[in-house]
Amino acid sequence: MIRSKRKQAGNLKKMRVGRKKREDKLYQQWARYSELPHGAIPQKEASPDISVKTEKNKHRPRLLYILLGIGIAMLCVGIVLLLTQFG
Repeated sequence: MIRSKRKQAGNLKKMRVGRKKREDKLYQQWARYSELPHGAIPQKEASPDISVKTEKNKHRPRLLYILLGIGIAMLCVGIVLLLTQFG
């Protein structure tokens, strides 16, 4: 259930990025073919965009923490095995 919610959230982000690209392309086409003078075409406001690169960077710390936890767990198991063999 948690995975499906994460997957839905990921799909929603992808849809937002895809929708933004389509809107930008449509705006560019409108500006090109509207036959209006360059000064009459309103400039589109720059909005913060969710980039794929930023999304990947968000996943890196989570993976790092998972790997760090696995490493610490393996170290603890190794110490326990050493103590049980020599104890």
